[in-house]
Amino acid sequence: TLVGSGYAQMRIDLREDGRLRVMRWTGDEKPGEKLQNKREAELVSSVKLEPGVWSNVAVVYDLRKMTLYVNGAEAGSVEAKPIRLHEWMTFVTLGSGTTGLWTPARFFNGDLGRVRISGRNLTPSEFLH
Repeated sequence: TLVGSGYAQMRIDLREDGRLRVMRWTGDEKPGEKLQNKREAELVSSVKLEPGVWSNVAVVYDLRKMTLYVNGAEAGSVEAKPIRLHEWMTFVTLGSGTTGLWTPARFFNGDLGRVRISGRNLTPSEFLH
Protein backbone atom coordinates (compact mmCIF):
# COMPACT_ATOMS: atom_id res chain seq x y z
CA THR A 1 0.00 0.00 0.00
CA LEU A 2 1.36 3.42 -0.97
CA VAL A 3 -1.26 5.51 0.88
CA GLY A 4 -3.70 4.29 3.52
CA SER A 5 -6.28 5.73 5.92
CA GLY A 6 -8.29 4.52 8.90
CA TYR A 7 -11.82 4.70 7.50
CA ALA A 8 -10.94 4.04 3.84
CA GLN A 9 -11.04 7.71 2.86
CA MET A 10 -8.36 6.77 0.33
CA ARG A 11 -6.14 3.78 -0.32
CA ILE A 12 -3.61 3.39 -3.11
CA ASP A 13 -2.11 -0.06 -3.62
CA LEU A 14 0.49 -1.25 -6.11
CA ARG A 15 -0.64 -4.61 -7.43
CA GLU A 16 1.74 -7.41 -8.36
CA ASP A 17 1.04 -6.82 -12.06
CA GLY A 18 2.30 -3.20 -11.78
CA ARG A 19 -1.12 -1.58 -11.92
CA LEU A 20 -2.37 0.77 -9.20
CA ARG A 21 -5.58 0.06 -7.30
CA VAL A 22 -7.29 3.12 -5.79
CA MET A 23 -10.18 2.67 -3.35
CA ARG A 24 -12.43 4.62 -0.97
CA TRP A 25 -15.65 3.77 0.82
CA THR A 26 -18.85 5.19 -0.62
CA GLY A 27 -22.58 4.58 -0.25
CA ASP A 28 -26.00 6.09 0.07
CA GLU A 29 -26.39 8.43 3.00
CA LYS A 30 -29.46 10.43 3.97
CA PRO A 31 -29.57 13.22 6.57
CA GLY A 32 -30.22 11.81 10.05
CA GLU A 33 -29.74 8.20 8.96
CA LYS A 34 -26.79 5.86 9.17
CA LEU A 35 -24.79 4.99 6.10
CA GLN A 36 -26.66 2.55 3.90
CA ASN A 37 -25.08 0.10 1.48
CA LYS A 38 -21.44 0.96 2.23
CA ARG A 39 -19.24 -0.33 -0.57
CA GLU A 40 -15.83 0.19 -2.08
CA ALA A 41 -15.51 2.56 -5.01
CA GLU A 42 -12.41 1.26 -6.69
CA LEU A 43 -10.48 1.62 -9.89
CA VAL A 44 -7.48 -0.18 -11.33
CA SER A 45 -5.09 1.83 -13.49
CA SER A 46 -5.11 1.33 -17.22
CA VAL A 47 -1.29 1.50 -17.23
CA LYS A 48 1.41 -0.44 -15.40
CA LEU A 49 4.22 1.14 -13.43
CA GLU A 50 7.70 -0.01 -14.41
CA PRO A 51 9.95 -1.35 -11.62
CA GLY A 52 12.90 0.95 -10.93
CA VAL A 53 11.37 3.90 -12.81
CA TRP A 54 9.98 6.92 -10.94
CA SER A 55 6.32 7.63 -11.71
CA ASN A 56 4.20 10.65 -10.89
CA VAL A 57 0.90 9.47 -9.38
CA ALA A 58 -2.00 11.81 -8.55
CA VAL A 59 -5.48 10.98 -7.27
CA VAL A 60 -8.15 13.66 -7.44
CA TYR A 61 -11.49 13.45 -5.63
CA ASP A 62 -14.10 16.12 -6.37
CA LEU A 63 -16.96 14.76 -4.20
CA ARG A 64 -18.45 13.04 -7.25
CA LYS A 65 -15.70 10.94 -8.73
CA MET A 66 -12.18 9.81 -8.02
CA THR A 67 -9.68 10.11 -10.89
CA LEU A 68 -6.20 8.60 -11.09
CA TYR A 69 -3.41 10.19 -13.13
CA VAL A 70 -0.10 8.46 -13.89
CA ASN A 71 2.68 10.60 -15.34
CA GLY A 72 0.18 13.33 -16.25
CA ALA A 73 -2.27 11.12 -18.16
CA GLU A 74 -5.65 9.96 -16.85
CA ALA A 75 -5.40 6.27 -15.93
CA GLY A 76 -8.97 5.68 -14.71
CA SER A 77 -11.88 7.13 -12.78
CA VAL A 78 -14.84 5.91 -10.74
CA GLU A 79 -17.93 7.55 -9.23
CA ALA A 80 -17.77 7.89 -5.44
CA LYS A 81 -20.22 9.72 -3.19
CA PRO A 82 -18.90 11.44 -0.07
CA ILE A 83 -19.87 10.02 3.32
CA ARG A 84 -19.78 11.67 6.76
CA LEU A 85 -17.76 8.80 8.18
CA HIS A 86 -14.76 10.25 6.34
CA GLU A 87 -14.85 13.39 8.47
CA TRP A 88 -13.69 11.39 11.51
CA MET A 89 -10.24 9.95 12.17
CA THR A 90 -8.68 11.58 9.13
CA PHE A 91 -5.13 10.35 9.54
CA VAL A 92 -3.10 9.14 6.56
CA THR A 93 -0.33 6.55 6.37
CA LEU A 94 2.38 6.71 3.73
CA GLY A 95 4.02 3.46 2.66
CA SER A 96 1.45 1.27 4.40
CA GLY A 97 -2.21 0.56 4.82
CA THR A 98 -3.89 -0.19 8.14
CA THR A 99 -5.75 -2.97 9.86
CA GLY A 100 -8.34 -1.59 12.19
CA LEU A 101 -7.66 2.04 12.91
CA TRP A 102 -4.14 2.20 14.27
CA THR A 103 -2.13 -0.82 13.13
CA PRO A 104 0.01 -0.35 9.99
CA ALA A 105 -0.12 -3.24 7.50
CA ARG A 106 0.64 -4.05 3.85
CA PHE A 107 3.97 -2.23 3.80
CA PHE A 108 5.28 -0.81 0.52
CA ASN A 109 8.76 -2.03 -0.42
CA GLY A 110 10.06 0.91 -2.41
CA ASP A 111 10.56 4.65 -2.27
CA LEU A 112 8.07 7.50 -2.06
CA GLY A 113 9.15 11.04 -2.85
CA ARG A 114 7.59 14.47 -3.26
CA VAL A 115 4.35 13.58 -1.49
CA ARG A 116 1.76 16.36 -1.52
CA ILE A 117 -1.63 16.28 0.17
CA SER A 118 -3.93 19.23 -0.39
CA GLY A 119 -6.99 20.33 1.55
CA ARG A 120 -8.28 22.43 -1.33
CA ASN A 121 -9.14 21.90 -4.97
CA LEU A 122 -6.10 22.09 -7.23
CA THR A 123 -6.11 23.06 -10.87
CA PRO A 124 -4.83 20.41 -13.31
CA SER A 125 -1.66 22.43 -13.87
CA GLU A 126 -0.96 22.31 -10.12
CA PHE A 127 -1.12 18.55 -9.75
CA LEU A 128 -0.02 17.34 -13.18
CA HIS A 129 3.36 19.09 -13.23
